[in-house]
Amino acid sequence: MSIAGDTRARLAADVVQGADGYLFHRDHEAIDQITGALPLGPREIAVWRDSIETRAAWCKANDIAFRMMIIPEKHVVYADKLPPGFALSDNRPAVQILDSLDPETRALCSYLLQPLIDARALRETYLKTDTHWTFYAGFLAYDLLMDSLAESVSLPIRIAETDLRFADRTHIGDLGVRLEPEQDEIATIVDHRTARPFQRVFENRIFARGAVSIYESSDRDLPRCVLFRDSFANYIIPHLIPTFSRLVVMSSDSLQYDLLRSERPDVVIVTIIERFLGMLDGDGRRHLPDDLAGPGLAELTGASAADLKAYTGFDRLP
Repeated sequence: MSIAGDTRARLAADVVQGADGYLFHRDHEAIDQITGALPLGPREIAVWRDSIETRAAWCKANDIAFRMMIIPEKHVVYADKLPPGFALSDNRPAVQILDSLDPETRALCSYLLQPLIDARALRETYLKTDTHWTFYAGFLAYDLLMDSLAESVSLPIRIAETDLRFADRTHIGDLGVRLEPEQDEIATIVDHRTARPFQRVFENRIFARGAVSIYESSDRDLPRCVLFRDSFANYIIPHLIPTFSRLVVMSSDSLQYDLLRSERPDVVIVTIIERFLGMLDGDGRRHLPDDLAGPGLAELTGASAADLKAYTGFDRLP
């Protein structure tokens, strides 16, 4: 077998074929996590709890609205499409962590399981052939974030569902491409009916952890936001851009406090897919947040906080 064929076979082995053409994955021990076979231990729960509560307390002390969104796995939103033998557990890392938080911090953290299940009555919320959710689910997440933020931040511009335009296209997802033959689907994409002026004033072109993009709106009176995210946030970012005067987006599972001190945003948002809460690293150890002793901003991004702050204005495209 060729190297390419061997790679495809290895990737295909991690695809679980469910009902009605729905594909699921075993990536990052996702199935072990959602079935309760790989729960967090007490120390691991404590590390997550202390990290999230510290993030929320620091933002509160600096007059910043903090929100954290845990994005449910497709497996739990579409549990009815899983093959027989896969039973969800309430003792999975996402639930363990949320249950450990103090009430004030818990109120700032969302886990969109029921909204994403309920929305299936209107539109699909996860792609059949992909690990990711749909564009509509990304808008739903944005809408719920804005509902939460409206309590503490003025939001003069907010994208509404009536602002969206829907179109269908053929899509081969990151699971469908692993199979032979490849499996495709009809997916619905979303864009805005009315374009609002903005520019991307910086991008470091790193396609991994440490990727940074900075967007600015023409309306400088809007609030400012820093988003720490994974790939699921790509479906939210198009709606955040016109909502904020400056949006700094960093691919990171840790909070970079130097960046926040420099940017002084009105809002900090953290989004993370459920499986990243309990995954193992290459040595079989649990991957845990390390905001204070982990890699610094410049090491991850190739730029200091001051460097990033300097990128501003529509005439400063790199």
